[in-house]
Amino acid sequence: MGNFKVHSISSNKIARKNPNEENAIPLKQVVAECERQWFDQTLKAAKAGETAMQTLVGQMLCSGYGASVNVKEGISWLQKAAEKDQEAQNLLASLSCTHPNLLCPAHIES
Repeated sequence: MGNFKVHSISSNKIARKNPNEENAIPLKQVVAECERQWFDQTLKAAKAGETAMQTLVGQMLCSGYGASVNVKEGISWLQKAAEKDQEAQNLLASLSCTHPNLLCPAHIES
């Protein structure tokens, strides 16, 4: 596999095979920035009350996708979504089975 980097052309970014190209940005950085932007947009929708987005923010925070891992905050978003959403309830139930100490009040409040 080749070493791909991204070349900036005005505001657009295009992947290039040549890593020595001037103004090249490593593709890994571009992907990380896309993930961060996706998280930011999802968080905005979650704060506006969209239950599915609250569930997604919880998952993203628990896994560190698009944001730093923050299990405490992720669980908080999942709990908020679980008030209205079966998927969020299932995720919380799954977390309680695989990580029983994770959902104890002492861990969440600390």
